[in-house]
Amino acid sequence: MNFIDPHIHSYSRTTDDYHRMYDEGIRVVVEPSFWLGSFRQYAGSYFDYFEHILSFETQRAAKFGIDYYACIAMNPKEADHLELAHEVVDGLEAYLQHERCVAVGEIGFNLISVNEEKILQRQLELAKKQNLLIMIHSPHDTPTISKRKGMERTIDILRELDYDHDRILMDHNTEETMDLTRKTDLWAGLSVYPYSKLNPERVVDILKR
Repeated sequence: MNFIDPHIHSYSRTTDDYHRMYDEGIRVVVEPSFWLGSFRQYAGSYFDYFEHILSFETQRAAKFGIDYYACIAMNPKEADHLELAHEVVDGLEAYLQHERCVAVGEIGFNLISVNEEKILQRQLELAKKQNLLIMIHSPHDTPTISKRKGMERTIDILRELDYDHDRILMDHNTEETMDLTRKTDLWAGLSVYPYSKLNPERVVDILKR
């Protein structure tokens, strides 16, 4: 049986991982743009990263028999550096037109801040203009952040956008949010991890329900 992995960060994967992915039947992957673990200081750092995942990573995956595509975006984790975030969004269009770019993403909320909403709105409009798919990042639950509230606000914004919800994936759902997504026409994504976030047992339980 062959598989498509629609959300994997191959940028951080070793060649051994590619070998194992192929052995387990993965033949196509999609890599959303993500936070690299430290905050970037210059717009050029983002553009180099976009070029890397669209060009080099595509070729690296092909060597292991895997067809690779990417989503391009300013990740919400870094949107609160607003001046820089706007500069990055200003330069996105050329990368969105790359033949290996299939969507705008991940975009959405991290801290559910005003700045994050500004950058989200701009990128949603870009996706609409380019007629691209959209991958939404929903915030992670923390003692001060509610994933459900972040998703409620995101859904409100998507309704205001007036764009086909069948072209939008709401990712990182949990037991507490699936009812929100399922009431819309959005695609409902579940992120499966061995130990953190949703483990396989929790995912199976959600799917059964």
